[in-house]
Amino acid sequence: ATIERGNTRPKRIPDSAEIRLRMLSTWLSVAAVVLGVALVMGVVVGRG
Repeated sequence: ATIERGNTRPKRIPDSAEIRLRMLSTWLSVAAVVLGVALVMGVVVGRG
């Protein structure tokens, strides 16, 4: 599936389910980064 950036297709308003899924994926990635940083900091502090 290729995403065209031209004006060939009218802009479709994303429904609530799409917005919710996008927000969920964003929060999941943020949580994963925070968890990884916390894990590394915990190991470093534990070693020190």
